[in-house]
Order: sequence, then C-alpha cells, then structure tokens
Amino acid sequence: MTTFEDSGEKSSRYKDATGKILERNNIGWRNHGLEWLERNREKLSDARYDYLMRGEVMKEIIDIRQQCEAEDVMEFDFKDFNTISNNPCIAIAREVITQMAIAYFGQLRRYLQAREDAVPDLEIEKIREKVAENVVVLLEELSIIIQNFKSTERTDEDKKYLPGYLHMLIDARRVGQDSGFYNVFKMSDIHHFEGTTANGASRDMKRNPYSGLRLVDVLSMWDPSGDVTLRNMEGGKSEAFAVIRKDGTVDVDFEKSSKIKSGMNMSIEKVPPEEQENLVRQITFSSGTVDVNAMMEILKGNDLLPKWMVRFGNSIVYLSEKLYHRTEKDEKRIWITIYMKDEKKGLVARSCYRSLSHAVWKLLPAYSNGWLNKGHAEEEIVLPPELQRALSCLCIAEPMKDAESVFSGMASSYTRADSFREEINATPIKLGTGFHHSQSRKKKVDPKSPDSFQFSDENDKPDFSEAVDSWTEEAVIYGITTFDVFRSRNNRLRYIFCRDSKERAWIAGIDIKDEGVTSQGIKKQWVEASDLCTPAFEYWKQTDGYENDDLTANQNQYVDMYANYIQYIPLVQEYQAWARAQVHITRSNKSGPNIVD
Repeated sequence: MTTFEDSGEKSSRYKDATGKILERNNIGWRNHGLEWLERNREKLSDARYDYLMRGEVMKEIIDIRQQCEAEDVMEFDFKDFNTISNNPCIAIAREVITQMAIAYFGQLRRYLQAREDAVPDLEIEKIREKVAENVVVLLEELSIIIQNFKSTERTDEDKKYLPGYLHMLIDARRVGQDSGFYNVFKMSDIHHFEGTTANGASRDMKRNPYSGLRLVDVLSMWDPSGDVTLRNMEGGKSEAFAVIRKDGTVDVDFEKSSKIKSGMNMSIEKVPPEEQENLVRQITFSSGTVDVNAMMEILKGNDLLPKWMVRFGNSIVYLSEKLYHRTEKDEKRIWITIYMKDEKKGLVARSCYRSLSHAVWKLLPAYSNGWLNKGHAEEEIVLPPELQRALSCLCIAEPMKDAESVFSGMASSYTRADSFREEINATPIKLGTGFHHSQSRKKKVDPKSPDSFQFSDENDKPDFSEAVDSWTEEAVIYGITTFDVFRSRNNRLRYIFCRDSKERAWIAGIDIKDEGVTSQGIKKQWVEASDLCTPAFEYWKQTDGYENDDLTANQNQYVDMYANYIQYIPLVQEYQAWARAQVHITRSNKSGPNIVD
C-alpha cells in the first residue's frame, strides 16, 4: 500500500478518490449505518434505537474502510498533516464525526442552559439522558475510527487519547454554528487547568490562550470510565471548578470558575434579571435613523442586552453576553454592544470592535459605507484597560445574521452636533516631541527615528518594576498574545503593551488613569501618542516606508512594522527586557474582582 503526499499527481489521486467515495455514499447521514446501530445496541435506550431503526436519520452505507483500501489511500502519517489533508478516509470520517458532535454538543448546550436557568430536576434528567446517549455515539465512533486508521507512526497512547486528532476529525466551526455550543462558560478567566480522575491520576493539562472550555477541551478530558475533575492551576494553586461526568455532562461551580484576578480596582458581576428588565426599558440609540423596535428585537434575540456590569472608579459599563463576527463569513473581526448611562438620553447602546492591527478593543464613533470612523485619532477610541480586561473573559463569539447592519446601526452620524464631539475633547494631552508623523517618520532624518521620542516629563514613562495586570488572548493576526498594563512613574497614565508569538512587541494604548469614563465608553481627555503606538502589523498606506514586506498578514492587508521601526522605540526595548526577565507572569498575589453568578 502506498502512502501519498499532498503534491502533484499523488495529490490529484487523493482528490479523485475523495470525490468518488463521497459521491457513492452521500455523506449527509447523521449517524453511521445499521451495522453501527447493532454494534452499539446495548448503549442506546429502546426509544432511541427504535427511532434510528425506522431510518428517519440513518442510511445504510458501505464499509468506509474497505472502500478507502480499494482506492489505495488508507495509509498516512498522523504527524504529517500534508499526507492527510486530502485523504478521503479522513474526509468521510470528519463528516461522520462532525455530525455526531453537533448532536452531542447541542444537547450539552441545552443541559448547561437548563442548569443555569434552574429548571426542575426531572427536566434536567431528561436532557442528561440525551447527552449521555450522544456522547456514547460520538466518543465510541471516534475511538473506532482512530484505531482502524493505518498510521505509519501510531503508538498505544495514540489509540487511548484523542486530542491530537480532534482538529482533523471534527469541523469545530460547523459544530458551533449548528449546535449553538461554543464554550462551557459565557465569561471566565480560566486558561490553565488540569483534569484528574477519581484516583488522582492526571488526565490532561491545558494552558490555553482562550478562556473557558471549548469543544476540544471537553472531548480531550472526557473519560468513559469515570468523572474527571477540572482544577484551576493559575498562580500555582489547584482549585476544582468543574466536573466532566462520564455520561458527557459538565457540572460547573460558577462562583469558582468565574473568578477574575486583576491588579486594577474593578469588579464584574452578572446583572440580576429584575435589574436587567429595568435597564432594557432605558435603552436608546445615538443614531437617529435606527428603527428602535426592530433593533430591540434583534438585541433581545441575539443575547445583546445588558448582561454583565463592570465597575471601576466611579464608572459603570454594561456588557452584552456574546461577541459577534461583523459578518457571517468574516470570523476575524468581532464586535460587542456596551451600554453607558447618559443623564439626558438614558442607557445608550454603543458598538465596540476589536482592532486587528492593535489587537485591543475600540469604540465605533461613526460608520459610513463600510468605513469605521476613528474619531480625532486612533488612540482616542481605545477602551480603558478595565474594559479590555473584562472583554478578554467573554468566551462566546459566533456568527449573526445581518450583523454588520446592527454593528453600524448603533454608531452615530458623527455630525458637529453629535454627542461624541460634545463629550470628547478635540485637543489631546501631548507627551513631548518626536511623537508625530511630521516630526519623525516622514522626515526620515534618521532611519531609526523611533529613538527620538522625547518626553516632556520623564515621570510620564512606564514604571516597569511591576505589571498592574497581565492576561493572554488569541489575537487574529498575531496568534497567542500577552497584554501587560503598567502605570507611569507618576501614576498619572497607564500603558497597554502587547507581545505576540513571534516575540514582537508594541504599545496598544495609553490611558489617563483617574479620568472618568464618558457615556461613549471612553475617556473625555486622551493622550496623543501617534507613532509611539504603531502596531506590529500596520496598513501599508500608514508605514511611511518602514514596512518589512517579508512579513504580512490577513492576505497582505497588513505589513510588519516591528523589524524596521518598533523594535527601535526605547520604551518597547525596556518592555521586552522586562518580559524576558519574567519566568512566568502570575496574578495570584493580586487582589481582584469576582464575577458573581
């Protein structure tokens, strides 16, 4: 038997074989056939077995493995994705497993929601039975498929554990869209955790760049022989926060799982239902062109009403429950609705989005034909560090129909009379000289002009003795990214520094520490830093000749600015020296807020 590589004639043979097998088998089935039914008869309830036997969702199919062997494309190396990317056996198995995963995670989502809503125990038990049936179906078939594949390098451990294969065998995007399951949690700060069995043995250890428990975490931790307890390992502690039952359900201690540790003086809590009703009655929109009734129905139907309350200083900001993609097909750009109290207008809904280049959240002041208004300057619309931190803990981002119209509909027209211009100062605080394009980059006096930044007050520079707060997120064009917040030496300012998986760093925003938040969700007074806040990936038209065209992102929309510009900024150099000195960043010794469920 031949092992094909993903190239040339062999790749073409893969694709041809895939097409033939998929055409013969009509892979729209929901489960695996009558043979599979009989094999698993004892694991299914009578009602479930009878339902499937009637053929309402089942189709008898030819043995997939025999067909793949007949096409001479069965053998591959699990460790080399190129040898399996077009393998028809993988393609078919992926479709089967994805359909099973949709059924299981759909039931798990119902179970988690029922527990959160405190529905009667009898109803919860009915849902639990459905979860148990579907997890048996999914995990049993996963195991069978993996053990029957002929891998050139497969060990006994490969047969026992599935995590390394899940990305190949499950279309997570489809599972999320079709089942509604994206994460066990809606808000969480858990990244580093361990799963242990009843006898104390470690099932797996996770250190994720995202918060909470996603599909792959649940499946990789699941153990058919017994419950697995998940323990939060942040800061070197070991605190149980959830249990993945052998029947496929997940039970969560919301109080423990939702704790957020931060050095910033902030708190986050869920808005009580009775208070939420009162807030909803106060909601208004800054744009005069919005159909208020229609927009309210959309917000209600998509979990975009006020759900979380963030307190810091004298400010209160309400967040919706979910993040959404700006368009159904564009998963890279995400947005959220925040709500700010305005003494004259009520509770004003605002759209905020996550910048691809800076990787931080920004307010959308105005919108016109796909163009996102940036206010007086980009650094003006960056949300305060407390909101950046809170938004990092929201776990669910999903597609939404007509999302762009909703996203833009909550922005203002940005006219002279608009509240944005009334509330936000047009004149910024200036830190010194050499910060602006006209003074540094465009003159090209020195090819390393970033080192010419001159602060009027040296105490406005960051104090790198300790980070006020640190967290890690997945940033679309940067990958795993660490965010660190530092106070200035005089405690007047706060800097948001970022560093990506390529060890590049940049300054994403500068905040005036004790300045109150306006009804726009940002500060009235802002710091103009200009070139100092150049992102590691920048639009080509804003590079002023300092681009490194050997490294681009998002289909060449952005180009690297670190190599020829940012790495020469003295503050960035100091930050990277601080980062290198950290064995690992922990927030265990900082007091912080709890999210109260």
